[in-house]
Amino acid sequence: MLYIKVSDIDKAPSACYIDMLVKIPEDDEYYTKDNEPNMAQFGFDTAKLRDYNDDGFVSLSCHIKDNYTNAVLEDKRGFRTSENGFTLTEDGRFDNPKSHLLLGNGYEYKIALFDKDGELIYSSEPFSLSLYGDNKIDWSLRFSADTHELEIPYTSIEAERSKFSFALVIAIVVSAVITLTVITVVIIATAKKTSNKGKRYP
Repeated sequence: MLYIKVSDIDKAPSACYIDMLVKIPEDDEYYTKDNEPNMAQFGFDTAKLRDYNDDGFVSLSCHIKDNYTNAVLEDKRGFRTSENGFTLTEDGRFDNPKSHLLLGNGYEYKIALFDKDGELIYSSEPFSLSLYGDNKIDWSLRFSADTHELEIPYTSIEAERSKFSFALVIAIVVSAVITLTVITVVIIATAKKTSNKGKRYP
């Protein structure tokens, strides 16, 4: 699941919504004129967001077909952070696998903050996301509502392979220990039975 962890939202009191803007042509297979079911979360006239276009960048929440987002900034447990998912299924609890195809197709994105009336407060510089190749995103972007600093953590494929190799070695060792233990128990039990058979009782 791709989500943005938004910090310092107390430093941007007028910000009520966060969205990702995506540069996508209208004839793209993922594009829709209005993802109406997803737009119900916004408390303003969404025609404004539907018509928003900044040099081809449009709202991901509004214009990506059959995808659901959590755009409302929320204070989580008093830490003044908000975790907002952007590849959700309709119930908002599960990851939408169709969105991975979109995110892996080399589109450009921006982070955007909107106030309660749908007015744009901030729009970031364009960035891209990589799901494949030598590096891939770690699915959790980090964004400061105060400094507007965006961090995109990447996981190295080599690092992933190293983790897998280490886990495989541990599994093999554990399996070998269990196997040897079972063999040892069987040998001891067999030896005891053989010993008992050889004994003569008065």
